[in-house]
Amino acid sequence: MATIANPWGWRIYAAIERQSKIVATHSRWIWEWQGLRLTPAAMAKAFAWRDPQSAVYWLMLVAVIAVLCALVQRKFVAAFLLASAIYFVVHAIRMEASFASITVVVGGTVLTDTVATLRKRRMATPFQISARNKVFAMAAMALGATLFAGFRIVDLVTNRTYLKTPFSFSVFGTGESFWQPKRAGAFVLRERLPRNLFNDFDSGGFVVWNLWPQYLDYIDGRSVPFGGPLLLKNTSLLENSLDSAAWTDEANAQGINTIFLSMDFEAGTALRSLGSYCEAQQWRPVFLDVFGAVFLRIIPETADQVRQLGIDCRTVQFAEPPATASDSERFRYFVNGGTIFIVLDRNAEGLQSLEKAERIFAENAFLHYAKGIALGNLGYDKDSERELLLSIKLGSTDDAPPALARIYEREGRYAAEEVILRGAAEQSVTPHWFYLMLGNVELKLRRPDLALASFKKAEQTSPFRGEAYSLGSGFRRQIAAGQEQAMRSMRTK
Repeated sequence: MATIANPWGWRIYAAIERQSKIVATHSRWIWEWQGLRLTPAAMAKAFAWRDPQSAVYWLMLVAVIAVLCALVQRKFVAAFLLASAIYFVVHAIRMEASFASITVVVGGTVLTDTVATLRKRRMATPFQISARNKVFAMAAMALGATLFAGFRIVDLVTNRTYLKTPFSFSVFGTGESFWQPKRAGAFVLRERLPRNLFNDFDSGGFVVWNLWPQYLDYIDGRSVPFGGPLLLKNTSLLENSLDSAAWTDEANAQGINTIFLSMDFEAGTALRSLGSYCEAQQWRPVFLDVFGAVFLRIIPETADQVRQLGIDCRTVQFAEPPATASDSERFRYFVNGGTIFIVLDRNAEGLQSLEKAERIFAENAFLHYAKGIALGNLGYDKDSERELLLSIKLGSTDDAPPALARIYEREGRYAAEEVILRGAAEQSVTPHWFYLMLGNVELKLRRPDLALASFKKAEQTSPFRGEAYSLGSGFRRQIAAGQEQAMRSMRTK
């Protein structure tokens, strides 16, 4: 009755039905729709007591206990609701908030009733506790809880949690987020750049709220109007040169003359390809700062603007962060700027910016990954290895491990490479590439049976299915080649 009374009315169910059709695509390509890894390495994060992400594993344990208690008490509806909440959070990280609410409210009620039932039955305990010891025990528990909460509060107030946690774009306090590509958006509006506008997925929400109605967005986070195919096309385009046939065809078909991209080190999907974008012959960069980039298509209609606004990525400089920026905002500013310099092969400048960030906060995994890449590009392999190992220790699962594996591959240290890749495959929410790399390393270690097992896991965890099948042709060819080599090795033994 309540759902019928909401402004959507019965149409809310039609929207859910449309959404369900593309959940499979989202679960493979959008981080918040991906599931929790329940491998031993991933679940070990539960013991990182200062990491808020550890709470979900403890809540899952509480929810499992509550389900068992509900079943014993024949409260089947409560048991079903709790079990469903566990299922959904395992399959989609974005369900953490709903899962936590259900566990606290429903699970808390079930556990309270269970304790009350045990007391009513006066179940005997194996040992007796004096009243004095009970007071001490309660005081110790209260003190422990207070200290635990205190550490968490301090970590939030000092922004340690936000600076250390991946994909956390907030800082403590009120106000809007600092990382958005505001100056890039203001530049597009001020210069009245030609439509239509292409934007990457991560900047879609910003484009909707800041550039509309002058510009319509190409894609944003709403799944129903866009669907899986457009999301996959967006991802595929960003992996190609701007001079590629794919870009030319899409620009002609959609009338695209302006490209708007996020350059954030975490939310900037296109950042890794910035160097090739800047060298394109059919597009010219006209704006670049630490949060956003804008490119203009070179056609007769844009000739004057290209000539007036064009910039050279090899010489562009970034201003210092605003004087009003907090330390946390300055940290993100310097990491973004340093990462852009490294992508543009300006590694010395990148290191200078990253060192400024490190003086503000040194426990960020991506910071040390970026330093490791810059040092490696400059030829300091040992220093690069040190920084990448530190990045992995601080929690990097998708960036530092493949970079460190490449170093070990180049040096022929296959046993060390295997350890790194196996750990990453067990923790990453997108482990398919790690299993493929691990299989190839097992071949070099002359372990074809283990290689075949890794290739099989690569197939099982591959996101290149359904609508994304065509994007995985190269991935499948590599698996097939590895499997053939492993089988050949086993026959010759």
